Amino acid sequence: MKEADGIGRAEVKAVYEGQEGDVFQLMMGQQIHVGGFRSTMDLAERAGIGAGDRGVDLCCGNGAGMRALVRFREVASMIGVEAAEKMAEHARRACREEGLEDRIEVCCADACASGLPDGEADFVWGEDAWCYVPDKEKLVAEAGRLLRPGGTVAFTDWVEGPTGLAEAEAEGLLR
Repeated sequence: MKEADGIGRAEVKAVYEGQEGDVFQLMMGQQIHVGGFRSTMDLAERAGIGAGDRGVDLCCGNGAGMRALVRFREVASMIGVEAAEKMAEHARRACREEGLEDRIEVCCADACASGLPDGEADFVWGEDAWCYVPDKEKLVAEAGRLLRPGGTVAFTDWVEGPTGLAEAEAEGLLR
């Protein structure tokens, strides 16, 4: 797995709190991840997420995935954890505008140390965002801590395939 030096939580926050975050939403719509709504519904189906479940979305971005799960999979409630305050506020505003603020809460926190209670989530969710978290062990440990016994971790993300990337390709993508 290739990494780019000098890119951490602060740099990712700066992108999503700046104009680039706005551009992502203009280009991709509310679902700012590869595959959009279809990918969200496919992951939920594969993971068995549905009516009455309670979830936590680590790195929730603008909250579009949570809103889709609550609406179309009848998930009872979601808590979104987002590092970028601008994205968290966008998620809160969208939930208010769509009448979902009673079922979706958004907090601005570190996905590796969310401060949420132990063992209350039926599932922990992530869509194309965990690649931004450098400490994967802490992230996965936090997901496990949040889950009730027998709960589900469901996520999609960017990974380098078996053929690998040339250094120049990797550098361009990672930056």
